[in-house]
Amino acid sequence: SGGIGADPPACNMYVYSRVGSSEPASYTITHNGSTGAVVQILTYNLTAPTGFVDAYQITVHSNDLTNLPATAATTTVANTMIVGFFAVNTQSYTGYSIAPPSGMTERAETYSTGGTRLLVESCDVAQVSVGTTGE
Repeated sequence: SGGIGADPPACNMYVYSRVGSSEPASYTITHNGSTGAVVQILTYNLTAPTGFVDAYQITVHSNDLTNLPATAATTTVANTMIVGFFAVNTQSYTGYSIAPPSGMTERAETYSTGGTRLLVESCDVAQVSVGTTGE
């Protein structure tokens, strides 16, 4: 019974990708400060013969959950890096943690600061064969 928060407000997630041969020394991210925010930057040194994003799957749950389901996506290219992002608005609660799905490696887990507490998890796993990622 009971999950993270009681009727938590919305939690929006934005994922941006950039393909390039070099990165700037730093990034500037502007936020209006009226809500909580978390920024995670993941860097992969990979080749992408058919484009950077092969497949994606988004699942939104408005229920009070203690387990966040990882919905399957189907890849079309062999040797794909599967990257998962999970976010929860924990309101003012602290002490929660998100464990990556079985077989995936956690890359970052970050809380926002301020009154609204967002918890963001990023994880990945290499998938050799074309097909579904499972659940």
